[in-house]
Amino acid sequence: MAGYDAVVIGGGHNGLTAACYLAQAGLSVVVLERCDVVGGACVTEELFPGFRLNVASYTIGMLQPEIGRELSLGEAGFASYVRDPQFTGVFPDGQYLVVYPDLERTVADVARLSRHDAEAWPRFEADSARVGATLREYFLRPADDWTWADFARAFSGRDGERCLARFVLGTTQDLVEAYFESEAVKGVLAFGGAVGTFVGPSTPGSAYSKAHHLAARVDDHLGCFGYVRGGMGALSQALATVLRRNGGEIRTNATVERVLIRNGAATGVVLAGGEEVLARVVLSNADPKRTLLGLVGERALDPAVVTDLARYRTTGCSYKINCALDALPRFRALPPGDQTPYLRGGIVISPSVEYLETAYGDARAGRIPRRPYVIIHFQSITDPGLAPSGKHTMTLYGDWVPYQPADGPWTPERRRAFAENVFDTLAEHAPNIRDVIRDWMMLVPPDIEARFNITGGNIFHGDLTLEQLFSLRPIPGFGAHRMPVPNLYLCGSGSHPGGYVSGLPGRNAATVVLRDLKRQSGAD
Repeated sequence: MAGYDAVVIGGGHNGLTAACYLAQAGLSVVVLERCDVVGGACVTEELFPGFRLNVASYTIGMLQPEIGRELSLGEAGFASYVRDPQFTGVFPDGQYLVVYPDLERTVADVARLSRHDAEAWPRFEADSARVGATLREYFLRPADDWTWADFARAFSGRDGERCLARFVLGTTQDLVEAYFESEAVKGVLAFGGAVGTFVGPSTPGSAYSKAHHLAARVDDHLGCFGYVRGGMGALSQALATVLRRNGGEIRTNATVERVLIRNGAATGVVLAGGEEVLARVVLSNADPKRTLLGLVGERALDPAVVTDLARYRTTGCSYKINCALDALPRFRALPPGDQTPYLRGGIVISPSVEYLETAYGDARAGRIPRRPYVIIHFQSITDPGLAPSGKHTMTLYGDWVPYQPADGPWTPERRRAFAENVFDTLAEHAPNIRDVIRDWMMLVPPDIEARFNITGGNIFHGDLTLEQLFSLRPIPGFGAHRMPVPNLYLCGSGSHPGGYVSGLPGRNAATVVLRDLKRQSGAD
């Protein structure tokens, strides 16, 4: 058969993004997806009759506006909107805190808890905005376009160095304590220093996990997150539409068994069943370990590469519970009457740094946390088409569950027991929660691994820790998307700049591929 210019392994959102840019540049591209629908972990499914839920990823923010404009995603049906409020924290003592997309309303709400923290909040926001803008600048460029020294120089001066130390190099605990005094305020801000990465509030470098999402941008709101109209799968479908409009192909139910290597270079892939799909370059949206150790194989790699990959941290720690609701729960801490204005951006149960540290300590010891932190979203409030009339969707997300508990594997009984821990945690704030849950399904790390084919069930294809960032992601020497096998590129979250639904690894990988092909054609 005739070959393609590029074959992309995996139809997750980053693989689709890379394919869109390559097809837009005039290359012949095919995306091979093992499932019957594209999107990977960025999908929306009818998990229960009439209820459409975001199975894994559930919020948008890291997708930069440049990608939307360059690919004309809006014309393909993509639409996002800011969560307003961003979230509402609820606390055991009956207090609550609303964080809005705008500073003035947030400061007024913080003042109810602490005058000191209300005065400190604008300074925290200003520093966060500086860090977020800097990260955004470097996220939008392949990692071989700049150096760690360039990144450090972006934080020059006393104020810049302070931001670098607090937001990038420090601990989440030190970061929030540098600005705030209220345990509630510190707790509700510290939860972001855990998402998808197995580090605790006091782990050195843990602050970066929080800083990473400061580059988020929805509309003109820097550092804010939102929802995708119609659910996260609508983004994947829009990318698929753009790809096809530019002449690209998508093959579903096409499982890649291995990367085809001839004369030491990638020349295509072999599908289950033996079919060969030939291409000038191969891009993998799979995680680094699955790509190199699985699809390429150790025998084709330098032993030093195998050693580095073995040390690449991919053990997942996230959980997700997707629920169908007969009605919205009622929260004790929120004012009586209509509570939906407080629920439009979600609820956070993260009452203190100590609470987070306890949950992290449990997971480190292999114990299932009795009281995990929980991020709760009800997207159907602002997107009613996701649920039947009068009903709602609810997703519960958190981190710090062991991939394998110390006392044995994740049995159905153990899954249910942990779900009860989460529901108990929620019931302490919303006593009627069990009365309104119609049905639910849970994902813990082994489930995420099996369902989405991600090593260790790590939602970011590898922890967002300092030794696994930028030019070091996934391993030293291979942080510019080019893999140890010539003509093989990594375009998923295991490459720069890392996780979240951003499309940035795909965009950056496509940039590198186009440069390399141009260089090769010039040499020819």
